[in-house]
Parts: sequence; C-alpha cells; structure tokens
Amino acid sequence: MDITLPSAEDLWGDDALEILKEDAMKTASLSDLAVLLGGRQFLDVMAADGKPSGWLWTSSADEYEDIKAVTKGSVQGYAWTSWRDLSIRPIIRALKANQIAQNEIKKGRKFKGVETVLYGQFPQTITDNQDELEALYKAKKLKKTGKSYEFDCADTDDYEMPYQAKSYAEYTYNGEKFIRIRAKIEGTDKTLLSNGERVMQWQPYFIKVEPVEWLRDKSGALVSKKALAAGFPFDTKEAYSGSFEKTGMYRRLKRIGDEMEPVHEEINLQNDRAKTKRHK
Repeated sequence: MDITLPSAEDLWGDDALEILKEDAMKTASLSDLAVLLGGRQFLDVMAADGKPSGWLWTSSADEYEDIKAVTKGSVQGYAWTSWRDLSIRPIIRALKANQIAQNEIKKGRKFKGVETVLYGQFPQTITDNQDELEALYKAKKLKKTGKSYEFDCADTDDYEMPYQAKSYAEYTYNGEKFIRIRAKIEGTDKTLLSNGERVMQWQPYFIKVEPVEWLRDKSGALVSKKALAAGFPFDTKEAYSGSFEKTGMYRRLKRIGDEMEPVHEEINLQNDRAKTKRHK
C-alpha cells in the first residue's frame, strides 16, 4: 500500500483537499495505538469525530528547515525532526488510490457528508478483554498468525536516540487479531484511551487489528480518518529541506504500508474455509 503524509498545501493551501478545508477535518483523533506509542492529544480541542485531536506530522518543510505540523486547533505549527510525540495520518494520493482493485476496498458509512471506504488493516483500538488475553498470553495459549508489526521502542522524550525498531507479533483469539504492546508514556489527565482509561506507563495492552477507515476526497485521494501511529522521529538529520523521500519517516511509512494487508485477504480466507467445509 503506497501511503504518505499530507503536505501543508493539502491542508492550508489554495488548492487544499476539499475534505480537509474545515479546521475540525484538518486534524484527527488518535487511535489507541498512537496514544500508547506516545502521540500527543489535545483533550480540549475535538476532531470532527468528537474525540480529542492530536499533533500531526506533514511532509512539508518550513523556512527554518523544521517540519510543518498540525498543532492545537488545526493551526500550522512546526516540529523538530527528533521529536517522537507527533502522530501520522496517512494519505493515499489520487493516482495510487485509483489503482486499488475493487475487491480490496469496501464502502463505509458517510462521515460528515464525506464518503468513506475500508481498505487495509492495522492495530488501532484497545480490546475489551484485556485481563483474559493477558492470562492467555502468560499461559502461552495465544496463537500467532505469523505476521508482525514494527514500531519504535525508544522513550518518547529521548530526542538523541535514533529509531529503535522492535517487532510485535500478531495473535489471534476467538476470530479476532491483535498485538500486545507496552505503553511508552505515563498516563496523565492529558492522555486518554478510547475507553476513557488513563495510560499506565509500561503496562501491556492488547490492540485489535481492524480495517482502516479512509475519507475519500473528490480528487480521488484517500485520507485516513484517524491518526494511526506515533512514537518515532521524522529523521536523524536535524535540518529538513523538504526532500521527503530521503527521510526516515518515508521509510517508516513504506513499511507501515506493507503491513496493512488488504481487507479482501481476510474475506478470501473465510471463503476458503467455507469451501473446505463443504467438500468434507
């Protein structure tokens, strides 16, 4: 899956994407995974879905060779390349989105009058049965799917540390898939999960792998409804000239795009099982 970050022009330019022109749509709420990985939330400023908005990366450089960012209230701000508390909100450019096979994409419900689609899967929301899954995990009774996801395990405030890759196995139980990941930040009154709980630092959490919901712009581009991940620096170089393809962030997005398996693969798997049962 070919994903990238929105540019400043997509958000604030004269030719901004139609779906991103309103302030509430320029920003996005954070997935629980993004919160656990250290993504900063603004609990007093809501995104369009009525949930706390976040501090988001763009792919654009400012005049001081920092990165332009979506800050509180959808204001254009900045971030340094070493910061880890910004979140990614992926976009699929129209040219790439128009090449997606129809059997890989599913129509979703309209959101604020905007068409949505489901495409790909990624860990996003905390599960309801944390204690049960932790007990099964400790008893080694959770089955691995063979797939894994990679995130940065360095502390959010460790600005000197380069990207520290750590792989997280995907498990399956009762027909659902999830990963187990420890929270990188300590819970405060400014950090909440979708179930209303505060984050406890280093506590393990199980995050459900779910279809990714995208907003479809009239241009054909797809923008993720939520910010999906956080906790890794933009690049190792201090100065950013705007050459996005040369950054560590670009490489991280390439990997995340590869990890987002199309929804139809799961559907095909279910169909294969059904066929097998009929022929027994």
